[in-house]
Order: sequence, then structure tokens, then C-alpha cells
Amino acid sequence: MNDKKPAYQAKKPIILIVEDHDTLRDSLQKWLKALFPESEFIEGKNSDEALIMTEKRSPDIVLMDIKLPQLDGIETTRRLKKTAPETRIIMLSMYDAPEYRTAAQSAGATAYVPKHRMHDELVPLLKELLSDLKKS
Repeated sequence: MNDKKPAYQAKKPIILIVEDHDTLRDSLQKWLKALFPESEFIEGKNSDEALIMTEKRSPDIVLMDIKLPQLDGIETTRRLKKTAPETRIIMLSMYDAPEYRTAAQSAGATAYVPKHRMHDELVPLLKELLSDLKKS
């Protein structure tokens, strides 16, 4: 019997969901886990947890709520990008206003998706980012 593992196994992409509303965070994770079973999902409910999880686990993609307790998602993104510049951050927001998009972009977010457009915009965006990860 051969119990040896292959010398190289591709790392599962890690997606961190940062959302302070437990129900939304849980349902988002279940939905995305079903669509992207090749990815590992981890969670944070505030800016502190997002920064700690990024340091410990080095997520490839972060889904960041714009409104968080303590530090908001914009400032959390700014700090996260300083320590993990390669991490791609998708800002999720209830607000579909240009000033929020601009603030997210200037903080280093890769994309901005209004929560009411997640079903239309988030899945294709994640497919694209995960495909880019496989190429690199």
C-alpha cells in the first residue's frame, strides 16, 4: 500500500468573508461554497478579525463589507493592503454611490459590488479572480 502524498499539491484559494451581520455572512459563505467548492472560505465579523485572519491565513481574496464596527471597510482595506498587497479585495456595500466606489478604489480595493447586485456581479468577478490566481 502506498501512503505517500504527491510531492506537490496545489494550494486551495482562500477567500475571507468580512461581514458583521452573522446571517448574511453565513448565507454568503454557504452560497459561494456551493459555487466554488475548490476554494476554502474563512470568516471575520469586524476589522480586527479581518486583519488577524489576513496575517494568519494570507487569503487570496477578501470580500469586505464597507460598514463594519470599529474601523470601516475602507480603512480596513487600506491597512490590509499595506500588509498583504497581493490580496484582492472586493468591497461589498449597500450603497451604490460614486463616492463609495472612489473611496474603495483609493483604499486599494480591486472591485466594488453593491449587495443588491451580488448575484449578477460577484460570481463572474470571483470566477475571473480565481482564474487569474491559477495562472500565476
